Amino acid sequence: MPPAAGGRYYRAAMGIIEGTLTPLGGLLDRWDKDRERMISKASRAMDQAAFNHFAEYVIEAKTPRDSCGASELCASNTNASPMDALRLIGIQQIEPR
Repeated sequence: MPPAAGGRYYRAAMGIIEGTLTPLGGLLDRWDKDRERMISKASRAMDQAAFNHFAEYVIEAKTPRDSCGASELCASNTNASPMDALRLIGIQQIEPR
């Protein structure tokens, strides 16, 4: 595990333990499971596309353009997709607007 990923994992784990961080991954999984029973596959695909756009927006908003190489949230730095990075972000870390 690269040092940046290890640090992010440690902070996320400690935040969950302390009750100060609720990662979006579990919430997204629960929401997707509920939606799976209610809507068509085409609608689920549109939901996934919307979440992918949202993930790109959140990651771009949280990472300064000039320091993406050092940022923990930079998708290219962690070899992860924006959606994978979004799943690790705590809901408390997202600006309401």
